[in-house]
Amino acid sequence: MADLWEESVLTLVGAGGKTSLSLYLAALLAERGKKVVLTTTTRIYPLPRGDAPLILEENPRRLEEEVQTLFQRRSLVQVGQRMEEGKVVGLQPETVELLFKAGAERALVEADGARGLAFKFPGENEPVLPRPAGRVLVVLGAWGLGQPFSPRICHRPELITRYLGWEEGKLLEGEDLASLLLHPRSYLPRLQGEKVSVILNGARGPWQENECRRLAVKLLGEGQLENVFLVNLRQRPPLWKLLAGRQEPGNFCPNI
Repeated sequence: MADLWEESVLTLVGAGGKTSLSLYLAALLAERGKKVVLTTTTRIYPLPRGDAPLILEENPRRLEEEVQTLFQRRSLVQVGQRMEEGKVVGLQPETVELLFKAGAERALVEADGARGLAFKFPGENEPVLPRPAGRVLVVLGAWGLGQPFSPRICHRPELITRYLGWEEGKLLEGEDLASLLLHPRSYLPRLQGEKVSVILNGARGPWQENECRRLAVKLLGEGQLENVFLVNLRQRPPLWKLLAGRQEPGNFCPNI
């Protein structure tokens, strides 16, 4: 699994738990002695300062200096430009690279917003990938499988109806999510040329897990990504299972 975790940048897009996943991975990296930055290219709610102190700076050079100073006593920081309506306004995509000049060894970047919902169809200018994007993790909330399609579970439902023809109340299965990801205007076609993994997050029970396996087989058969993971951070120990991809499937936690 080394190739997944050796990337200097992990970019999270999609829906269904990006913030909790990025914090989990960032904490693992920091525990292993890496200097880690959490940030976004859109807008996100700030993490508790006890988890990661927050630096807000619109001038890229001053931001670089402040990150460098904070790394002298902390291994995990979050950064943005300013606060607006309670959210951190993120960095410009090209600014992320400056974080490594400040001493960062890893950066986790949320490049998409989904209002905490399980699934999303990207808008015209989404996701907002940093440069470099490193490895892109496309996240879906597997807890939404078996639920009826509605604005309560899907972000930008009007786009899903327009492009996929879903009607409100349709019960969502694994093959439906494959169609969502593979549509020409959706994530996997837009991410051609990037290193991509899919994270199916938070499945609840055997039926949802089985639908995740069906989805993984469908996605890998299209040849547009490298691997698909089943993740549940609520379990103890956390579940992080490779469902399909280049490595042998199995149950493990990331060994960073």
